[in-house]
Amino acid sequence: MADVASGLEGLDLGALSPEQQAQLMEFKINTRIANEKYLRSHKEVELLLSGFLREVMLRRPENIPEFAAEHFTDPELPMKTQKKLAEKANQPGPTSLVMLGVTLTPPGCQPCDN
Repeated sequence: MADVASGLEGLDLGALSPEQQAQLMEFKINTRIANEKYLRSHKEVELLLSGFLREVMLRRPENIPEFAAEHFTDPELPMKTQKKLAEKANQPGPTSLVMLGVTLTPPGCQPCDN
């Protein structure tokens, strides 16, 4: 039965064969690993997102898309990001990214070099 409020249909548990389910699970795991490796090698992503979210929470703009456009087209943004990356490089400890409730580097763990 369709969930009218969300526009989604209910789960069809028989839609995928066990082999397809295993392939899907492997795909999800490999995608998550690839995403984590990418984010770990591009630390500026965390800085860009956390900086944007911090400004949104502080300023609470009415028009988020307009605010985002102004924020990410700021000519000073690349310089600010490089400065923060340099500052972070001088700080000890692992960098963790928390996005949508997922911690890529759990507390007390060192990031892997894979």
